Amino acid sequence: MHQFFVESTIEEPSKVWIEGEDAHHIERVLRMRIGEEVFIVINRRSQWLGEIDLMTEGRVEVRLITRQERTATRSIDIILYQGVPKSDKMDWIVQKATELGVMEICPVQMKRSVSRIDKPDKAEKKQRRWQRISDEAAKQSKRMTIPEVKLPMSFSEMAKEISEDAQVLVAYEDEKKHGLHHHLKTMDKTKPIAIVIGPEGGFELEEIQTLRDRGAVIVGLGPRILRTETASLALIALLQYECGDFM
Repeated sequence: MHQFFVESTIEEPSKVWIEGEDAHHIERVLRMRIGEEVFIVINRRSQWLGEIDLMTEGRVEVRLITRQERTATRSIDIILYQGVPKSDKMDWIVQKATELGVMEICPVQMKRSVSRIDKPDKAEKKQRRWQRISDEAAKQSKRMTIPEVKLPMSFSEMAKEISEDAQVLVAYEDEKKHGLHHHLKTMDKTKPIAIVIGPEGGFELEEIQTLRDRGAVIVGLGPRILRTETASLALIALLQYECGDFM
């Protein structure tokens, strides 16, 4: 069943209206009809089963039937700081990280990033694209919230932005002594977990040292060298298994 997000000034309305791109998608792409059921998430807090009551040009009216038992509470807050990869890999990372339950996605330009996003207009265009991908993935995976995808930032901006309250994990292919397993057992579920993943070329030593100086835990992910898109999703999945809502 399809899911849509709606903002409402009424906490528990009897009806809601879907407008804009979502209404167009319902009418022209999904070709849904009056009487079909959908899930509606109101104010990113409550999920409802609804039924399409009326369809006009650019507007779909949905009658809310029953409130679902799911809540918007997250077991852990994961923030992904992803070294910007080349080609369309970031699209895939944003989609899958959203499905896996991250709270926020922050693209980071690192020294070894092959893809460069130097102009503000290009950065804004990329951010809008990634946010749309996250929105669609949140609908598809029946999430209660949509992760915010930030504008691409520099490494120094990332180092300043990471919250002092966050637990920072850095996946580093050259870290051989400290594996992930021990640190997963000691994570505090009540605090945000920021994970930092390098681009295709990996981290520069000075970047690792900067993160270490700021209290980050540098960990290896095993004997095999993972692609950047594999490393980020593997680490998110492991965190969700150990500390989050994976059964």
